Amino acid sequence: SSFTAPSPEDSARVNPDASQAMLSRVLTASAFGVASLPRSSGYPALGPYMPVSNVLEHAQMTEEVKAFDEALTGENPDYAKAKDIYMKGTGASCKSPVKTRTLQGFAQADLAGESYYDTFIAAGANPKW
Repeated sequence: SSFTAPSPEDSARVNPDASQAMLSRVLTASAFGVASLPRSSGYPALGPYMPVSNVLEHAQMTEEVKAFDEALTGENPDYAKAKDIYMKGTGASCKSPVKTRTLQGFAQADLAGESYYDTFIAAGANPKW
């Protein structure tokens, strides 16, 4: 048998709660697994990725995603709480001892000058995507 890509109608039937729950589980499992993974060049592996610098604070953003997801889960999503988490963070990941890393900061970061970003833009990717 051959693979058939899902149609737009199929995609519209995806259960967003199930998708969010799965994403949350994957991200949470990744975060909790960091401490027990083997080290190379002094930094813990993150799944199959072996960092060459300290990216633990970035990896802790999974806790921010989890809190954001939890605020929007269930029959009565708390949109105000989700917005607060998005804009102010929970403190799970910090840029410095006094500055919290936020989902909004990640979403709006100017990546110009980063090699992968510049490659995608040079290939015709929309910088507003």
